[in-house]
Amino acid sequence: MKNIYNVSKGQVLMIWIFGLVFWVWALAKTDYYSSPVYEVLLIVIPFAEAFYTAGWIRNQKNTH
Repeated sequence: MKNIYNVSKGQVLMIWIFGLVFWVWALAKTDYYSSPVYEVLLIVIPFAEAFYTAGWIRNQKNTH
């Protein structure tokens, strides 16, 4: 099974950029719709990015 943390620093940066864009999109959607899905995304996206980045950093320390 391939390790999901074997990506470059540029790829992690792109994950953060797309996550931020998606988070802003979800924020804009909560203004127009009262769906709880967008509110959950506002909480999940930052935690998922932080969790992935922490795992990526730990993997970089273990492999280098």
